[in-house]
Amino acid sequence: MLIEYCNHELIDRILALGGDDYLVKPIRKENLLNSITEHIISLKTNKHLLKERELLILDKIILDKRDDAEELLKDIVESYSLISGGNLEAFKKYINEIGSKIIKISNKIGSKSNQVLNEEEYKHELKLLKDRESINRLIVNLLNSVFKDQLKNSVQWRLINDKHVSKNLEPALKYIEENYKEKISLEKAANVCNLSMYYFSKLFKRDTEMKFIDYISMYKVEKAKEMLKDTNVPVVNIAIDLGYDESGYFTKVFKKIVGLTPSEYRDINFK
Repeated sequence: MLIEYCNHELIDRILALGGDDYLVKPIRKENLLNSITEHIISLKTNKHLLKERELLILDKIILDKRDDAEELLKDIVESYSLISGGNLEAFKKYINEIGSKIIKISNKIGSKSNQVLNEEEYKHELKLLKDRESINRLIVNLLNSVFKDQLKNSVQWRLINDKHVSKNLEPALKYIEENYKEKISLEKAANVCNLSMYYFSKLFKRDTEMKFIDYISMYKVEKAKEMLKDTNVPVVNIAIDLGYDESGYFTKVFKKIVGLTPSEYRDINFK
């Protein structure tokens, strides 16, 4: 906190309210920048805050929030670097611990599809590394592997895995992934991509080899299949959850794509 003069009573009140530190004006720019830098380092090396970020990155992996996880990892690794100072082995220990946590949560998520990362391999490779740059690259590559495996298990991958899809369509695919429970219109998807409906529709069909409306139906049906296999949720509730106004229409769409009614599919595949 900046104060205009050295008032001891005011300083005591600031500290009593939880203030970390104070600066007295006027202050030189260099001193202000140094003080801000010191405070940032203090926050980054705060073990309680660091522990919160470590838990948060695991949540982001579970929720498939890749961008958030990557940003958190960058911040966490920087904190490890500051805490360990020039001690490479201490830095390795931190990277080993967060890497093990990432592998464990990833394997737990991917257990149904047998997508398993080898923790012992990771530890062995880390042990051989001799510089921070290589260690940093290892943990970044590990996180990339986690999200690559999760992508392979996603509905999007199952529908268009072997097709080259334009980057212009990626915002729409992401939007569908996050909003498949809603009614998604061609207009909305095109707007997300900043494309005209005509061009978006043409581009989507060219790259995915299916009409946009068919992709939406197939995406919802794939999600329905997961729910039918893994839960006891009634068919009518699954239909509502996926944005269908009538369970009868949902059943019609499901049977057209799968060849079975939702109830028949559940009878055969329920775990």
